[in-house]
Amino acid sequence: MTKWIHSGAEARRIDQKAIQEIGIPSLVLMEHAASKITEALLKEYGHMASFAVLAGPGNNGADGLAVARLLQHHHKKPIVFIDETAHLSEEEAIHLQACRNLGIEIRSLEDDFSEAQVLVDALFGSGLSRNIEGKWARVIERANRSKAITVSIDVPSGLNGTTGQIMNTAAAADLVLCLDCIKTGCLIEQGPQVCKSVQVLDITIPDSLHLQSPNPIRLLDRQEAAGLLQSRPKNSHKGTFGKVLMAGGSLAMQGALDMAFQACFASGAGTVTLFAPKEAAKAIASKQDLAMMICADQNEDGTFGADAWKQLRNLLPSYTHASCGNGMGQSDAAGMVVKTLLDSPLPLVLDADGLNNIASDPALLDRNAPLILTPHVKEFSRISGFHTQEILSDPFGYAQKFLKQHPHVILVLKASWTLIASSQEGYFLDCPNSALAKGGSGDVLCGIITGLLAQNYPPLQAAALGVWLASASARQGSRCPWTWTPLKTVAHLQDAFEELLI
Repeated sequence: MTKWIHSGAEARRIDQKAIQEIGIPSLVLMEHAASKITEALLKEYGHMASFAVLAGPGNNGADGLAVARLLQHHHKKPIVFIDETAHLSEEEAIHLQACRNLGIEIRSLEDDFSEAQVLVDALFGSGLSRNIEGKWARVIERANRSKAITVSIDVPSGLNGTTGQIMNTAAAADLVLCLDCIKTGCLIEQGPQVCKSVQVLDITIPDSLHLQSPNPIRLLDRQEAAGLLQSRPKNSHKGTFGKVLMAGGSLAMQGALDMAFQACFASGAGTVTLFAPKEAAKAIASKQDLAMMICADQNEDGTFGADAWKQLRNLLPSYTHASCGNGMGQSDAAGMVVKTLLDSPLPLVLDADGLNNIASDPALLDRNAPLILTPHVKEFSRISGFHTQEILSDPFGYAQKFLKQHPHVILVLKASWTLIASSQEGYFLDCPNSALAKGGSGDVLCGIITGLLAQNYPPLQAAALGVWLASASARQGSRCPWTWTPLKTVAHLQDAFEELLI
């Protein structure tokens, strides 16, 4: 099952299209949702005896009432807490009457629900746009003070489903059961604070409706990554998998280029040549047997010299793919190296100082050949002109604004999450791991993506698969993040590849 990610508004639009264009009645979708929610509740918490459903006004409350009916069917004797003086939707009124007909106990939201072991939060859904106040705020705060496990339907009540902002107060959900798709608010800003765990439930809305959305985003999990992995033909040779040129390095930061190289080669590239300032090249060569080296003109400080770009220009016809930036520093000479590669026809991965050196002239990014950019948020701010807080508040929106300006770019935007996007579609990885919060992790990611690109993966797929492999390789590091190093990520790439073959 593909796990789609949408804003609250887009999710509601898709829901309406399923009702109006496909012809799936609203009550049928609710029944599918209630069935899946109940199934998840029984799987996770079926051993618990006491369930309380907190039902608010609107369709989120209707979903909760339908869940109460199905829990009753499974002999769980739920208690419904609802404010019947609030405006109930037509669907909610139907489900409330069904609960009454089945003899389900119905109480006021003002009553005590502190004895419940599981609270089903069905107060407010993804359409919430106003602050939670008054009696509703008091209910949520009572739920948060209780010892019960809280399971929220679609989004935690009080969380803006699009922006991830807490609207004065929000339910602290142990589990969020997202209906049909994950709402962006669960993933960004304050969303992760109140979404301890997230599951996506298939309520039978066709994938075709998601694909009709502008810039559909998929959650990048093992299933998605496995679908991206290509087999390596047995009747192949090293030329089959690309001739990569990696430009970067300096005497002070030669390790960055070395780590990028090791990741590139371990990801399956056929041959890899490093183009680095003379002393940096010598330093890497002293510890590295697998890389071919070309010594570039250098300055006294061990960075690229003024004539390095001319050497590079003459080399380019011998290679099929390139990367640039790792450890190269910032200077006019380094900028010329970056520009030379951008002017070439080679598919290119631009990372770190490769981005910083051309941040003042983003028009250079508008080339015809494939281009993958791998900035963290501050680097993205430099090349896009957007403020870092703007980007963090809406990474999906600001990524698309940038990609609309540079439609041939593939963007890999890195934070505790990673957004991989083209101007048409994308992927989102939500696997925070502090083991990766170390210098060199970005260099390793650049190398992995470059290695996949060299094997003729389409650029978006190379970027997405590379992001997943880097994260999966470092998964063991989450057990002891203090001691993890980027080279351990490279060492565990084999495990990550093998996981996709299971």
